[in-house]
Amino acid sequence: MVARSSSFKIRALIFTAKALALLAAFVLPAGLLFQWCATRVDARRYPMPGVLIEIGGHRMHLDCRGQGSPTVLLDAGLGDTASTWALVQPHVAQFTRVCSFDRPGLGWSEQSSRPRDSQHVAEALEELLVQAHIAGPYILFGHSFGGYNQLIFQSLHPDQVVGMVLVDSSHPDQLRRLPGPSFEDYASDMRWKVLTAPFGLQRLEGWCRDDYTFPNAPLAWRQVAPAAMALDCRTSTFPATRDEFLAFRESGRQAAKVTTLHAMPLIVLSHDPQVGSGYPPNLDPQLEKQWDAMQEELRALSTNSKRVIARSSKHYVQCYRPELVIQAIQEVFAASQTGHTIAAATSEQ
Repeated sequence: MVARSSSFKIRALIFTAKALALLAAFVLPAGLLFQWCATRVDARRYPMPGVLIEIGGHRMHLDCRGQGSPTVLLDAGLGDTASTWALVQPHVAQFTRVCSFDRPGLGWSEQSSRPRDSQHVAEALEELLVQAHIAGPYILFGHSFGGYNQLIFQSLHPDQVVGMVLVDSSHPDQLRRLPGPSFEDYASDMRWKVLTAPFGLQRLEGWCRDDYTFPNAPLAWRQVAPAAMALDCRTSTFPATRDEFLAFRESGRQAAKVTTLHAMPLIVLSHDPQVGSGYPPNLDPQLEKQWDAMQEELRALSTNSKRVIARSSKHYVQCYRPELVIQAIQEVFAASQTGHTIAAATSEQ
């Protein structure tokens, strides 16, 4: 009986080994082919706007529209692409030049071996603008993690930046003041997404679709969201996003060194605490109070600033309330042109 049991176990192991070999020989290549084909279909369905520009051994995506000065520079949130500005950029292009870009590995930009902290992001943006011959002055616009990047860029080029808009921007102290899973934990949880991305699992599981399916989002966003979802499904997205998560703490330390913007025109847009941010999930009222306080501290970076709380909007204010974003850019643009001050206040709109 013992010999027969051992023989059965050996046969079971052999069967398992053969099954795994078949999986590797057929299923995994099929996944690679599926992901490659789906990516090609997405590229035809949603053609790349703008151009790819060589930056230190890799190409970065830059999309500039309109004419005029100052130039508005749009930087998206962590793991996000220029597609999140779809409801904003065309309108801003009606009164000045406005440029969006994709950080390495995101959207249309190629992957890079450079570190992913805000200092390196700001330096890469500088190289991109030089190569594209996009001279200042600039108005900086940063959403979430993009706020870190734009604060650093301003500190590197204070003479070229004439205004700033921060949209539900990250705060240098938020990892300490907002308890919960660390960004390193988020990055660790992403390891299976990173490993399976080349095989198209993110498409089959709907991970990239879910990232931009916002609760109660307006119809205008739902109409343009498929392009953002398609870019999110690209193989390089999850590794690049994980690397930004891992660098987030260092990026916060870098942004903390920016203690004043003096009298530079600044508008801070924040999500509605009554509906919550939607990201990270399950922020309770106490945490919303902390976020509110940190947004006020960002507003206080400039003596020429105000804050607007966007009613009914979650974290992606540019998707829920694009008209407020456009209005904020117009106001900062006008202040940079005329020298008029921005009425200091915090209001709901």
